[in-house]
Amino acid sequence: FGTVTASLAADTIPIGPDVSQAASFQFDMEAQPLVALLTFDVASPRIDSPPEVYVNGESLGPVNLIMPDLADPGYRGEVESMVKNMQFQYTGWLRGQKVIPLDKLKAGTNDIIVVSGATTLASAIRATQIQLKYLWDKSDYQLRPAK
Repeated sequence: FGTVTASLAADTIPIGPDVSQAASFQFDMEAQPLVALLTFDVASPRIDSPPEVYVNGESLGPVNLIMPDLADPGYRGEVESMVKNMQFQYTGWLRGQKVIPLDKLKAGTNDIIVVSGATTLASAIRATQIQLKYLWDKSDYQLRPAK
């Protein structure tokens, strides 16, 4: 269906809040895709501060975390002294995903960096993969006229 799925790393990789503690991936592509989807599992993320993704030196912002029901016992609230609001961390693994737009990847060598959220001191990712969508001769695309 015009897609290519590639594993970037199956192993667990520790990540921290700055680039020196990031998970780094480098890969080559023969052609620029229409769109890409980066997917990985993240350990114990703060739900208000998910990991962030950089592609070819440009920030794409935080990933989308796929959250379980709030009744899940994996949620842990923490309150620091002198702070009124409670922050929540999920104490297990959550799926994180980030759509990478067309203009961020290129034919040739590409770099992806994943750092933990700014307020998450230490975390890890695993099962990191990228899925690429290319034009396919049997695709069902629609061409809309300009208005």
